[in-house]
Amino acid sequence: MERAEELQETIRILKRHLNIPIFGSNEDEVVFIKAFFAKQEYLIDKEKNHPLRIAVDDFEKLLKNI
Repeated sequence: MERAEELQETIRILKRHLNIPIFGSNEDEVVFIKAFFAKQEYLIDKEKNHPLRIAVDDFEKLLKNI
């Protein structure tokens, strides 16, 4: 049991140093993680669908066909 407590303390220390939020329950942590990855996916899609990104991709395709 002592080893498990040491491991939990090590995880808390790592989270603190890596600026990862510490939650009171696992459910809160799961909600945060899902929201984090949803936002990451949104930002990737936003970048991919940015008009300049689309124009660059189209231009690259055009150059490949020449």
